[in-house]
Amino acid sequence: MKLPHMQTLLRGHVLALLAITLVGCASFAVVQRRSGPILPQDKIVVDLPFDTAKLEPMFRAELTAAGFSVADNAADARYKLSGAYAAMYDVFHYKLLNGRFTITDAKTREVVMMISCGSTGLSGAETGVHKMVEEIVRQNK
Repeated sequence: MKLPHMQTLLRGHVLALLAITLVGCASFAVVQRRSGPILPQDKIVVDLPFDTAKLEPMFRAELTAAGFSVADNAADARYKLSGAYAAMYDVFHYKLLNGRFTITDAKTREVVMMISCGSTGLSGAETGVHKMVEEIVRQNK
């Protein structure tokens, strides 16, 4: 017995699932705990100890492009961006699966901002880093 409406329904679900998978945008949750903005002269050091996907240079480049000062070492920095993430290498590039990053005051260790990110889908890790820095800029206004 054929059920044509069932085939149409299943086909619609498969197409919707495929569309969601292909779009692959990262989701972010940001908590800012400090009232003042991060000023351009306040240097940020990026410290990702287990950086398998090499996000540290990406963060440095994106922060610089967004107008932030990036320090080469923690001694020169007012803020520290650190975190942990899970990534996967596919055929072309690393993709972020999830991550949690914090910006802390380098002296007091007070959390200034925390960013949790979801999967970048089919987009590369560069896209996730770019979106996180965009979010830092947006929260910093």
